Amino acid sequence: MRKIFIITERRADYSRFQPILDLIKQDDNLDYDLVVTGLHLKEEHGNTIDEIIADGFKIFSKFEMFLEDEDTEGSNNNLLGNFSKSTNNESYKKFENFSFNPEFSVFQSLKSYKINFESINAKSVNEKNVIIKLKDFKEKFLVYSGFGGIILKKEVLSIDKKFIHVHGGFLPNYKGSTCNYYSIIKSNFIGAASIIMNEKIDGGPVLITKKFKTPKNKLLIDHYYDPLIRAIVLLETIKNLLKNKIIRNSINNKEGDMYYVIHPVLKHISILK
Repeated sequence: MRKIFIITERRADYSRFQPILDLIKQDDNLDYDLVVTGLHLKEEHGNTIDEIIADGFKIFSKFEMFLEDEDTEGSNNNLLGNFSKSTNNESYKKFENFSFNPEFSVFQSLKSYKINFESINAKSVNEKNVIIKLKDFKEKFLVYSGFGGIILKKEVLSIDKKFIHVHGGFLPNYKGSTCNYYSIIKSNFIGAASIIMNEKIDGGPVLITKKFKTPKNKLLIDHYYDPLIRAIVLLETIKNLLKNKIIRNSINNKEGDMYYVIHPVLKHISILK
């Protein structure tokens, strides 16, 4: 019999695992170990572990994800403040009253902050209807935030726009995927860098690159701290752009190593370090 290990920490991922768990239960050759953590165990989020039990799934183990002094509200106002205190980094202090909910979709966030937006039905930024729309923008600089692994093709890069992307990792040293886990293992820091995108993976000119102290609760890196440090770097990048400081101060990005999606064992080592 083959056993499958599954870990869930919020409603959003459990909704994806539920049909998989149902299929496993129906197969005599399969079994599962289900670990429950995160928001499932929080009363303010409805103790949704009870829903998992009510669905008939046995729980192999459960553990608390959050530190005792961290507020785990979805629209959390204290989490970033706690990070600021735990890292002693002045860069975070201006964000202490910022509210961030990783459960919100992009559309929900835009609507909640009353930001005007337009959606385009497309699978990739490289599709023709997207390129046509991008050409209509009067702005010279556009911020790109997309799925990992998507490279801007020549057709997009040739429309006389500069695409700014904020990479989760300190450049030029850490290019590729899940870089902050590698930098924690090697040097115990996390980082983010803004670049002007080209056809290479994280290979464009670096505008700003910053190191940040590793947060105490490394289980929150993916959903909280990685978006936070990227936002800090993006904000500083935009401020420099407005002062016309940024392009002539760009950093050479030819050196550094390429990293690939980290193995779960290495990720676990990074979290425990």
